[in-house]
Amino acid sequence: MDDQRAYYREQHLRMLESLAAVAEKKQEFVRAMDLGQRILRDDPFREDIHCLIMRAQSALGNRSR
Repeated sequence: MDDQRAYYREQHLRMLESLAAVAEKKQEFVRAMDLGQRILRDDPFREDIHCLIMRAQSALGNRSR
């Protein structure tokens, strides 16, 4: 049961990551940050997602964040 739960958790995070990448590509930066934050709640050590959020903040003119 734990293996199945871990599998679905990982699939969920991958789906969120894909959606965040699409949102960033479409310049929907607020959406990309929201999705990134959802990923980080479950996996706070994702450096790539932290970078995505920083790029989105920068694109929105929030360079200090």
